[in-house]
Amino acid sequence: MFKDLDLLMASALHPNYGMTTFNSVAPNMKEEIFQRIVKEMKALIRQETEERDNSQDMEAMEEHEEVSADPFAELCDTTQADQEDDLEEDIKKELLAWKRSKEATLKKSHFPAKYRDQWVTLFIKYNTGSQAQQQWSDYSALLGTS
Repeated sequence: MFKDLDLLMASALHPNYGMTTFNSVAPNMKEEIFQRIVKEMKALIRQETEERDNSQDMEAMEEHEEVSADPFAELCDTTQADQEDDLEEDIKKELLAWKRSKEATLKKSHFPAKYRDQWVTLFIKYNTGSQAQQQWSDYSALLGTS
């Protein structure tokens, strides 16, 4: 039933279900879905950060900022790898600490505060459109909540 994992991603990212759903529905898939969420969140955050950095770089070029005294310092800098590790840990902590909502109406505030826009973007990716609606009706039938 869970061939492409999209249904599981949809439920894991839904404020009313979340990762605890896997304890009864697909416990063997919990870690795989967890890692997939972390990977996709990192990609979304990186993409936004790169876009913002590129915008700032363009502004700096327009202002003719002075070039660094050591042009190779950036190549040897390990802070980016450290930032990647920190980002991954932040996402994992947010996902594990995410308290589920029992409200019927979804609100942006139901998503983790840190990186909220990216959480919402990922939720929309897996929980909108006709395919997602069909998956949810199948899922509801499986859980007996339809």
